[in-house]
Order: sequence, then structure tokens, then C-alpha cells
Amino acid sequence: TTLTERSHAYFDSNVRTDDVTGADGPHALALPDGRRLWGFGDTFLGTVDGIHGRAIDTRLVVGNTYIEESTGGTFVRPLTGGTASAPTAFLRPSTPGHWYWPGDAVVEGSKLRVLVNEWSHGPSGTTFDWVFHGTGIVSLSLPGLTVDTKSPHQVSLRAGMTWTGLLEDLCAPANELEFN
Repeated sequence: TTLTERSHAYFDSNVRTDDVTGADGPHALALPDGRRLWGFGDTFLGTVDGIHGRAIDTRLVVGNTYIEESTGGTFVRPLTGGTASAPTAFLRPSTPGHWYWPGDAVVEGSKLRVLVNEWSHGPSGTTFDWVFHGTGIVSLSLPGLTVDTKSPHQVSLRAGMTWTGLLEDLCAPANELEFN
């Protein structure tokens, strides 16, 4: 089946009432064991109706969620934080009121390194008043996809630039990422 058909089958299934029904900012990565991990930014959790619509009170998780896809191409489970009744972003900074929007990721040995941009609301507190705090790397342990550290390694910032992509140096020694 096509990715669109598989996505609709998963997002519209309503098997879980705390499942992903839509999200922005997708990133996909093939894992060493053949699975795929889909990362998303802001995400709607809940159920949908017969025409792909959501109830007005559908929960929005600000920040990030992930969906694990099996080696056979079936979406298996969402990765979120918190609880089913009070979900939160999967990757969270230690500073209250801040969130991560995820970027690209790369496998390094038994670790998945996820590029994250840290944000908070600005002084006005309005919806689109955001303050950028920096870019970092959060590590997940493979194969379980558990967060390895709460404090990301900061990447050098240049003129307030947000980073969303990683390139692997195929000429560098294996299992060695350098962050300058």
C-alpha cells in the first residue's frame, strides 16, 4: 500500500484514544534493524470521525511525538511523554515552559542522535510570540528508543540560526560525530 493509505489506516483507526491523528514537521529515519521512526512537531492526539475530522477539544501536544513503523511497513505505536490522559511531548527540555521542535536524526552505533531546537513563548505570551534558545542533540538508546539523556549537547550557534538537518560524514571514522 502507499504511504498515504498506510497513514490513513493508522491515523484513522481509533483503536487507541490517545493516538496521533495529525502532526506537522515530519522527519523519517531508517533504523539499523529495518524499522523506521517518524518524528513530528506539534501533534494532535485522539480520534477522528468518518471524514478524517477531529473534535474541537482534540488534544494538541506542543513540541514533538514519534511513531514507530515496523519492518513490514505497519505503524506500530506512538512515542509520547506523560500519560494517556495527560500526554506531553516525547522529548522535553529541563526548563519549564520550554519545548523542543525536532529536526533530523542520525544513527551512531547504539544511539539515535536527534537534532532539536528549543523554544519558549516570548514576553507577550501570545500564540506566535516565540523565543529561540538554541539547537541541541538528544540521544535515544537503540533498539528500545528510550531517552538516554535529558540535557542535549549544544551545537554551536551562528547568528541565531535554527538547525534542522544533519549530514553524516562518510569519510569520518565509524561511530564518531563531532559537534563544534
